[in-house]
Amino acid sequence: RVVIITGEGRGFCSGADLSRMASRGSENRKLPGDSSGQSGNRIQELASSIRRIPQPVIAAVNGAAVGAGFSIALACDIRIASEEAKFSAIFVRRGLVPDTAASSTLSEIAGHSVAAEMCLTGRIYDAEWAKSHGLVNHIVKPQLLMSEALKFAEDISSNPPLAIRNTKQLLRSGYRDWVDTVSDEDHYGSPLYDTYDQKEAVEAFLEKRDPIYRGD
Repeated sequence: RVVIITGEGRGFCSGADLSRMASRGSENRKLPGDSSGQSGNRIQELASSIRRIPQPVIAAVNGAAVGAGFSIALACDIRIASEEAKFSAIFVRRGLVPDTAASSTLSEIAGHSVAAEMCLTGRIYDAEWAKSHGLVNHIVKPQLLMSEALKFAEDISSNPPLAIRNTKQLLRSGYRDWVDTVSDEDHYGSPLYDTYDQKEAVEAFLEKRDPIYRGD
């Protein structure tokens, strides 16, 4: 009746493997109609499935939800966070634009101003900040995270299944079309791969130094 998603270990999901991204170069690009099994596509498929399935999905955010991991959390219907959770639309600091429909879901959940702050700065925020801006429903101590998520799942499951299914779909009906959003993100994001600044952003992070951007 209800799906709970959480991360293995100390983090929820930290997004792309930057060392792999640095070595792949233009192979990271997702072009229109590309149905290859690249990790970026699999993440998009996961987030799309979260939105499509009839069961409500709860994100039990146990640690860092960064980049594509943040996008996955946004795709869920309810977000419960550990006190240790962190959130970041860090894409811009990697020389990229938001992906996996984060550019629209973040605005829909928290409003344009919050989305602009997160996406244009790439800052990392704690759970309290996220809750105060509507990104998180509840914050709990780390050891209570799964029990709290299960309580929510039980509360939801106590209601009629068809009413739950239709309510989820009704709540989603006001969102911008997923396919259109992802298509726009690919349109604006794909040309950035293999630019000097995108490579510099990734290399500087891996080398633990400040990046020097040239605008190309």
